[in-house]
Amino acid sequence: MKKINLTILLLVLLSCLALSAMEFNIQNNNNLKIHSKKKLVFKEFPEKFTVDLVSSDVKIIASKDKNYSILIDYYEYTKGDANFGVVNSKFNYSSKSKKGVAIQTVIAYVPENCQITAETVSGDILVSDINKTSSLLINTTSGDVALSHITNIASVSIQTVSGDASVNNCSNIPSLKTDTVSGDITISDLKSVNDLIHNSSSGSLTIGNAFIKNISSDLVSGDIKISNSTVYSLDAESVSGDITVSGSKINKKNFDSVSGDIYIN
Repeated sequence: MKKINLTILLLVLLSCLALSAMEFNIQNNNNLKIHSKKKLVFKEFPEKFTVDLVSSDVKIIASKDKNYSILIDYYEYTKGDANFGVVNSKFNYSSKSKKGVAIQTVIAYVPENCQITAETVSGDILVSDINKTSSLLINTTSGDVALSHITNIASVSIQTVSGDASVNNCSNIPSLKTDTVSGDITISDLKSVNDLIHNSSSGSLTIGNAFIKNISSDLVSGDIKISNSTVYSLDAESVSGDITVSGSKINKKNFDSVSGDIYIN
C-alpha cells in the first residue's frame, strides 16, 4: 500500500496547487466580457502536442484529411486582445492588455500519430482517433476524461483526483496506467492490452468486454468489477473494496482484501 499512498498524496498536493491557480485565474478574469472564437490553421502540425489549461474543456481529435486546426472559444478584454499559437509544440496564449484570456473550449484537429499531453484542473478532456504514437498522457484534477478509438499507442497514462475517466473502443496498447483518488474508471471494448495498472483510494474500476493480458490493481475502498472479459493474470489488492468477476475467463487470480467481499461467477 506504500506505492498507492504516495501516488494519492502527490495527486492531492497537485490538486491543491491547481485549485489555487484556478482561483487566481477566476479573480483575474472578471473583466473579460467579449465573447470570441478563433481558428488556427496549420499546413504542418508538430509530432508532439501539449495543452495545459485550468477550467477549459479540451478536445483532441485526429484529422484524417490532413486539415490540421485548433478552434478556440474564449472571452477577452477587448476585441482582438487575445493571441494564440503553438510554441515549441505547446498550445500558447496571451493578451496584449495583460488582462488575461478566459478560454472555454479548445478543439484541436491533429495528425493521427500525434503524441499528446493534456492537462487541466477542472476542464474535461476528450481524445479520439490517435494512432501509432509513443505516448498519451492525461492529467486532470476534477475534470472528466474520455478516450475513444485509440490504437497502437505504446503507453497511455491517466491521472485524476476526483474526475472520472472512460476508455472505450481502444486496442493495441502495451501499457495502460490509471491513477485516481476518488474518480471512477470505466473500460469497455478494449482489445490487445498487455498491462493495465490501476491505483485508487475510493474510486471504482469497471471493465467490460475487454481482452487484457495482465491487470494489477491497488485500492483502498474502491470496488473492482470485471464482466465478459478475458484476462490472463489478475492481481488485485484492496482494504475494504469489493471485487466482482462475472462471465469472464481469468487464468491466474491473486486477490488480497482485508474486509472487502469477493464474488466470482
